[in-house]
Amino acid sequence: MSVSGTTIADLAVLGVVQRNSVQADHIRAAVKGMFPDQWLPTAGVVNAAVERAVSAGHLSIRQLESLGTTIETTDAGRAQFQALLLTDPGDALSPALRALEAMQFCFLDLADAGTAKKVLNRIRRRTKQRLTALRRRTQKCPHAGRYASLWISMETRRLETSAQLINLVCSDVEHEVQNPVPVGSVS
Repeated sequence: MSVSGTTIADLAVLGVVQRNSVQADHIRAAVKGMFPDQWLPTAGVVNAAVERAVSAGHLSIRQLESLGTTIETTDAGRAQFQALLLTDPGDALSPALRALEAMQFCFLDLADAGTAKKVLNRIRRRTKQRLTALRRRTQKCPHAGRYASLWISMETRRLETSAQLINLVCSDVEHEVQNPVPVGSVS
């Protein structure tokens, strides 16, 4: 499956609105500033995602005297947000996939432990695959140049560090799934 800009925009908009009702300008600013190195949507893309979510019943618009017009998520929007968190974009590496993974990762704070576990395990698997593929490529076509070696070293370390950190987080989430905190208890 390829990752569409629509999926990324919809997840971004629903993620921004999950905790609080917000003004439309805040949604645009938050979405545009999320991952500018990987995905930089125009205001039109963000506005279209908000309109799609409102039309689908995932967001509702409220007029408040003190704040003006605000947008908030609905029950259907919370369900759609969870579904988008679980979206598996496939294995083809692309800038869109990296943007979606980054967004899914960052929005896991808004998900239950089971959802977090599924998403983290998928990201962990992909990170390991990327590291293995990089190592294979460098073995098949070794680069002896100073700059090529530097880039390969930096990329290898980035992927190794990512894998280590994701493994730590996965261990924490696995513990949370196996030992859920009872509702109403203080942790």
